Formats: sequence, structure tokens, C-alpha cells
Amino acid sequence: MHTYIHILGAIVRQRDSISTVTTAAAYATTPTDGWEIDPAELELGQELGQGAFGRVITGFYKKKRVAIKVLKESIPDLYREDLLREIALLKSIGIHPCIVSMLGASTVKEPIALVMEYMPYGNLLEFLRFNRELVCIHCMTDPMTNQKEVWEITSKCLISWVRQIAVAMEYLSSKQYVHRDLAARNILLGINKSVKLCDFGLARLIFHGDPHYFRRTNGRLPFKWMALESIKDRLYTSKSDVWSFGILLWEIATFGAAPYPNIPVGELYRYLGEGYRMPQPYNCSEELYQLMYSCWSTSPDDRPTFSDLRCKLETMLTKDVEYLDLDLANFQASFLACDGRDDKDGVELHKESFIEDNNVFEGLNLESV
Repeated sequence: MHTYIHILGAIVRQRDSISTVTTAAAYATTPTDGWEIDPAELELGQELGQGAFGRVITGFYKKKRVAIKVLKESIPDLYREDLLREIALLKSIGIHPCIVSMLGASTVKEPIALVMEYMPYGNLLEFLRFNRELVCIHCMTDPMTNQKEVWEITSKCLISWVRQIAVAMEYLSSKQYVHRDLAARNILLGINKSVKLCDFGLARLIFHGDPHYFRRTNGRLPFKWMALESIKDRLYTSKSDVWSFGILLWEIATFGAAPYPNIPVGELYRYLGEGYRMPQPYNCSEELYQLMYSCWSTSPDDRPTFSDLRCKLETMLTKDVEYLDLDLANFQASFLACDGRDDKDGVELHKESFIEDNNVFEGLNLESV
């Protein structure tokens, strides 16, 4: 183990841009607010994963295993500001059992870091894909400690996960926030079959009295999880998160299939505007499909609230009904029908579902629908 400064100091440069310093001052924690962490108190272990602009590293803070999110070297200021904004948002959200908790942050010195609770079993998308052929029983192993849990994956277990996500989103909505990136890849798995919402890099506060957020800056957007109004007007509300929730439910039903298989990103808006919605997976009950379908109503006002969704899911959990048929033969048929590609290409489909929004809006004829 090495200290945070020794490892990361070598890969991150000091930034002296006036605009960046101003932004840092706006979002940084302070020693007096209880969130600021002395970087010397952090010990880093191995890398858990990385994206285009950041990485997540496991480590220890006050002898507790944590996950530490940091930015890579020489990234655009936009992404640095997003991390600072995410830190400020998590401070505002506070602690919730269905949301990955922030334990602190280091914002006074470079590199900026977000310290979060450690979730040992990775993200939901990878879990679903890995378990396509091991649907019933799976041995979960913490890669850091080799601690093991045996999980029985049933229809009720999956519906319980969906309910936990709805609870997290209900709470987020009550705090006047929109997440804007609700997807299986942003759900983490913890001990005792718990799931928690994470990755608030795109989340924004909706000002009281105006329950809408208009995006005015460019950046990478999860296009295939976005609602119609978000694609056309860059408009985000709790109801656009509900649309994404429906896509997430479809991901779970198909064990990680990529949304809208075989529909190019540039054609998706036209399909949706003409009324196309993803069909019912073969292994999905009519009641569960109608729940996800209701999330995709063209008018945001016609979509359920997260409170509605939570109540409906809680009712479903009281019934002795298999809402998802996990029989392997039915499941494989469902996956092949929904995905249309093999597993390796399915991963690429998820990558292709992200696009720079300046390219999206230049490339779409939004007036034709």
C-alpha cells in the first residue's frame, strides 16, 4: 500500500486556469463542513475499473475499505467540474440505504477524489451478463478479501432489486434531483443481495418551482436510455428518469441485453417518435411488461411516478407469481430475440449507445416526426 499522494501525484497535473479555480471554489468541500478528507489518510490498493476520463481505485480510509474515484491526467475541465458537482450533490443527498454513500472527498489539493463506500460485487450489468447461463445459483466473491456469499437468483430476487432501485429514485426525486444516467451499469451489488444506485456525474438539481432541467452544455450522453423530450429538447425531469427506469427494467428482464438492438443511434428518435417501443421479452410476464411500457409514454405526464412504481413493485412482491421465467431454454430464446448479436458484440452495443450530444442533435432530423 502507498499513500494517495505518492501514487496519484505522479499522474495528475496542477491546473491553474482561472475558470477552473473558480469552479473548484464553488463546489469544494471545506475542513469545517465535515466532508473534507486529508489525502494523507488514504491508502490505495488496486484499480477496480476506469472510463474515458476517470478511474476507481480500492483503498482504505481510517482502516475501512473504500472505493476512491479520481480523474485521469489532462482531462477537460468539464469533467473535473462534473466530479466536483457530483461531490456537492452527494453531500446534499446524505445517507440512504439504497444509494452508494459518500464518505468524504479531497477537493482542496489536486488530484480531486471522491471517497465512497465499497460495494464488493461490481455492477448489475456485468452481473446479469455473467449469469446468463448460471441463472439460479451463483457464488459471489469479493475480489479484495475473497469473502464468499452464495446467492439464489429468483424472479422475486430480481423484482426486489427493481424495487430497491425505485426506492432510491423516489428519494432522489423527493430531493428535487434528476439522475439522467439511470442504467444497469450504474447499479452496484453489495452483501446480502443488496443493490445501490451510484454514479451521479450527470445528476442535476431541479430548482424549486421549476421541475425541469435544460441541458445547455455538450458531453457524452446515454442516448438509448434517454426519454423523447430529453433527446429532442434536452429537457430532463423526474419523469425522464422514469423512462430510463423502464429501460433498466428491460435490461434486467433480458439479463443485460443492449437496448434497441439493431436500431442505429441516429435512427432511434424517428422510431420512438413513430410510436415504436421495445417488445415484450419472451420470459417477461404481461404485468411486468406493462409496468416498463408505462414508463415509455410519449407524454411525461402519462408516466408513473417513482412512488407509483415502488408501490406497484411492493404489491408484486407479495404475490406468488413468477414475473420473470428463468427457465434456461426460455431465457436463451428471449436473449437471442432481444439482442440479435453474440455476447461480445453486445458489450460493444452498450458502448455505441453513448454519443456526444452535439453530434446527436446535429445528426437528427427532429422536425420530421
